[in-house]
Amino acid sequence: MLYIDGIGISFLIKELKEKVLNYRLTKIHQYDKSSLTLYFGKQNLLFQVKDNHSIVYVKNEKDTNTDFQSKFLLSLKKHILNSILIDIRQEGFDRIIYFDFEKLNQFGDIEKYTLIFEIMGKSSNIFLTETNKILNMLSFSSLDQGNRILMTGAYYALPFETSKTSPMKFNNENFIFESVEDLMSKIEGVGKHFAVSTYNNFDLFEKNLNVYKPTLYIINKGNTKQEIASYNEFSTFEEQYVTKVSFDSLNALLNEYFKLTITTSISDDKKKTLLKYIETQIKKNNKIIKQTADILAANMHALKMGLSEINVYDFYENKDSIIQLNPLKSPKENLNIYYSKYNKAKRTIDILEERTLTIKSELDY
Repeated sequence: MLYIDGIGISFLIKELKEKVLNYRLTKIHQYDKSSLTLYFGKQNLLFQVKDNHSIVYVKNEKDTNTDFQSKFLLSLKKHILNSILIDIRQEGFDRIIYFDFEKLNQFGDIEKYTLIFEIMGKSSNIFLTETNKILNMLSFSSLDQGNRILMTGAYYALPFETSKTSPMKFNNENFIFESVEDLMSKIEGVGKHFAVSTYNNFDLFEKNLNVYKPTLYIINKGNTKQEIASYNEFSTFEEQYVTKVSFDSLNALLNEYFKLTITTSISDDKKKTLLKYIETQIKKNNKIIKQTADILAANMHALKMGLSEINVYDFYENKDSIIQLNPLKSPKENLNIYYSKYNKAKRTIDILEERTLTIKSELDY
């Protein structure tokens, strides 16, 4: 689990500015439909759009380029490659980050572009804009969201109407809330765990606005352990952790967290894909063996001992076909060879399906 609310994003932006602000964008790689890296010299700024793991951070290790191509990637290279990142800013305290770029065109004029990252779980989006007009986007939301239209050429609009108050406008006198939900409904950028820890304690509220301590918690969840990466220490995590590790920065925490979780996830995905591929191939080959045996059975009258092959009509594929034979075997023995192969393959499939269920249950566990 990754817990970084709007307050946490404000701390993350400060760290990103220290690492990549005023640097030139030298390379852009997209790895799949949901992740890409902007290279600023030796700094790799990774954008990840993956449900509740959507985030941007400076990754320590360089990922291998997959040569993935998309219209979005082409637009990024066309408009912001070799430009300077002049600012990183936030929409109030909400989970929307703006990356402002500038570059000189061939006529010596300054061109300005903004990359907008909406970090909103399954509805996260990345937009490339010029003067607030959408040039391209990596979108996982509906094209029509009521108050805005998500498409090339449309003007960018916020996914919500701002009605909450900045947390910076509260003091010890006006910090009065009836419940956790009351605080979350009135103050922008505050997530549930921040609210639970501070809704009735202004001193702690103020402290958590200004000081953060990135922490990796390991908690028990049923028969398994769960990793929780939080930008700060919160009571909801402090009360249930088995182990916790503090980090000097959010970037360090994110690198360690994704090293633990994403590697395991990718490994599990590869195992499932491989199992599916093996099962499909065996079933495909078994079908071919069964069809060959059936065709041979229909041509028993033409079989003779001593033949190494026979040209027959394949009534499954509606074409002529050549079937290999053992010249030392009788017609009946050659037929039994193919049916024996089929029965053996069928037993293999049964064993594989049973093993697949076992491995899937192990992966889920």
